[in-house]
Amino acid sequence: MRAAARLWHRMTGDRNGRLRAVLEWEALPHEVKHAEGIDQLESANDYIDALANLPPEALAEELYLRRRLWWAGNDHCRFMANGEPIAQQPLVPPAVAHSNMLRLLVLLEHTPHGQVARGEILRELGRFSEAVFVLSAVSPDAPSAATAYRIEYLAKTHISELRSL
Repeated sequence: MRAAARLWHRMTGDRNGRLRAVLEWEALPHEVKHAEGIDQLESANDYIDALANLPPEALAEELYLRRRLWWAGNDHCRFMANGEPIAQQPLVPPAVAHSNMLRLLVLLEHTPHGQVARGEILRELGRFSEAVFVLSAVSPDAPSAATAYRIEYLAKTHISELRSL
């Protein structure tokens, strides 16, 4: 982010959390920012191990790793362009995936741009009324409003399975 943009966000109070998001990203260790994608891993154990070795105060790094672990946990439900599943079986044990999503809910609770992800996690957990509540609060002017609307529809119809949006 350019210096002028940073100054502008500092002067205006960073209402949308853009400066904070950039600063959180810049604070991540080089190894975390340039980690190999989950599609090159046979299991998600690397993410699980990295989370186990994080210091308690490394919340930005924890959020980064937990999101990737959440996505890896759903890879067996996603399909490549040729129609083949990304993974043949779940890469994350169900109990680990469940506890990871619960921790992500806590980490995303006060994250300015995390409400759509929170709504999706709540929906996947089958907590439909909470998902609808969180997603209905997303501003219609937000860049993610269309995604929030689609996830909210799935929550209202009590569909917890992963779906293409």
